[in-house]
Amino acid sequence: MALTQAAVNAWRTAVDRQAQILENGLATINAQAAKKEIPQFKGDIESKLAIEEWFKIAEKIATNAGWTDVQKLRFFQEKLTKSAANFNDSLTQAQKATYQIWKTSIITGLTDHTTKARKKEELNTLKQKDTERVRDFKIKIDDLYRISYGIGPDTDQDVVVVALRNETKKDVLLNGLKTPISDLVWNRQNIHNATYAEAVEMAEECEKIVEIKKITRENDLTSAVAMLSLESQKNIEHINNLEEIIKHTYVSHSTHGRGYVAKHINSIQTSSK
Repeated sequence: MALTQAAVNAWRTAVDRQAQILENGLATINAQAAKKEIPQFKGDIESKLAIEEWFKIAEKIATNAGWTDVQKLRFFQEKLTKSAANFNDSLTQAQKATYQIWKTSIITGLTDHTTKARKKEELNTLKQKDTERVRDFKIKIDDLYRISYGIGPDTDQDVVVVALRNETKKDVLLNGLKTPISDLVWNRQNIHNATYAEAVEMAEECEKIVEIKKITRENDLTSAVAMLSLESQKNIEHINNLEEIIKHTYVSHSTHGRGYVAKHINSIQTSSK
């Protein structure tokens, strides 16, 4: 018995509905797993994380999980506890209307001056790690500056604000560079008049020089080891030849025998020079 077109359509609709239910179920499971990776934010005065840092961590996890703004708005609020949760509860429905409006409200309300002061001190003492490239160190400086001073000073294009921002970042860069790179940068004649961007460019150029010197030294060391190994092999061959000659000395004590030994010793000494 042939199925009618209506029956076929109904069957397809049922299959699509089941597939959608399954997909939504898997998405919920994956979302719950990803949500566990987001740290709780308490908003306490002794909190190690600034609210901007927390959003950076949370949004990176949300991006990897493929969350929509609606999902971020829902799941992020679930990770707020204690003081942060109390402030979030005090927000109006209009302040929670969209993710971006809510995020702005949370950052504005949970910005803590004590945490900001702590982050400024962290910025001033920031150091480039041994395995860290200049470009990554720059990104870290930019992020920590935005967290320490806020989005306003970080994006303001007023001439005075821009000058202060660049000078602050430049000081952190020059004082935090690894010693081999720092030594080369400070020897640049125009470093004192350079902007932050120009100082970063100089540091990256000096980083390349340091890497080239390192590679050269390693190659020289490899060559030296190879040469020593070759000389060692030659010495072994000479010793083996001498052992063979010494064995012949026991064959005869005649003048002819002594002459034979002397002749071969002279030949080995000549070849080794």
